[in-house]
Amino acid sequence: MITQDFEAVSRRLDQLLLGTGTRIDLGLEKSLGELESRGREGSRRAVVLLTDGRPSEARKPAPSLAALARASDVSLFTVGLGTDADGAFLGALARDSSYAYLPPRGEDLTAIYRRIAVSLPCR
Repeated sequence: MITQDFEAVSRRLDQLLLGTGTRIDLGLEKSLGELESRGREGSRRAVVLLTDGRPSEARKPAPSLAALARASDVSLFTVGLGTDADGAFLGALARDSSYAYLPPRGEDLTAIYRRIAVSLPCR
C-alpha cells in the first residue's frame, strides 16, 4: 500500500494475521508489485522490509526478487527485528550492506526509519 496516511498504515498493521514462518519472498513480491502498478513516475522508489529475519523454507525466491529490485533501481532496505535475525541473509537482500539493519528491540525502529528517510531525498 503506497500512502502517506500513517493512520491507515497503523490500522492495516493492526489487522495482520499472525502465522508460522516468515515469507520474505511474498513481502518483496507484493511490495515490488505495488511500486510497479501504483508508483509515481519519476519518484524515487524504495522498499523497507521489516521482518523477524528468520525466513521460512520458501527463502529461495527472495534473492531473485531482491536482484530484480536492484535492477529496477529500487532501494531495498532490510530491517531484521530481534536478536536471532539472519543478518547474513538480510544483508545479501539489501541494496548494499549499509541498507541492512538489525535492531534488537522495537524501540530502535524509530531511529532506523529516520536514517532511512534521510537517505532517500525526494526528487
